[in-house]
Amino acid sequence: MRSLSVTNNAHWHAANGTPLHMRHVRTDDTERLRLALGRLSPEARRQRFLAPINTISDAFVRDLTEAPRERQCTLLVLRQENGEEIPVAGGRFVIGDTPETADTCEFALTIGDAWQGQGIGRRLLRALIDEAEARGLRRMLGHVLLDNRAMLALARQQHFSIEASPDDAQTRLAILDLPRRKTRRRRGVLGRLAGMFGKR
Repeated sequence: MRSLSVTNNAHWHAANGTPLHMRHVRTDDTERLRLALGRLSPEARRQRFLAPINTISDAFVRDLTEAPRERQCTLLVLRQENGEEIPVAGGRFVIGDTPETADTCEFALTIGDAWQGQGIGRRLLRALIDEAEARGLRRMLGHVLLDNRAMLALARQQHFSIEASPDDAQTRLAILDLPRRKTRRRRGVLGRLAGMFGKR
């Protein structure tokens, strides 16, 4: 399944002029992701994982590339260097695994230190929202550190409500209720796009 949002916005230029492209993660991205995540600063890791961490496990990286597509969506933003794709950012949502949460997904964004402030997070989050709506999900939520002002501002721009976390005073919940009025028609569009572009 190819996202309508990714198809329409696959290529653009960052604010600094660098050509970028967005696509779904692939199974051959494991080493690319391992290297990219290893380059994150301690602060970027803290904001992504909500706590200081020294290393990112191989199991986490494998899950990004191997988890079933029907349970999650992982998008990468990449640049080209000497013919190679280099990840600069990524976004993901995971769908709840209980009957009560089957229509809800939890999202997270990771933006490389040198690529923050380039408008990448906005495109990623918008693409994830579009994908979640196309799948008929009804709610998207994310956990954001209280001092991650850039992420909180981005969430508000995309019409998330920001609420206190019941479990951690230093964390906020970003919550977005997803409209379903166009879900049936959007799925038809996605199906036609999949037929046009095929699998790569």
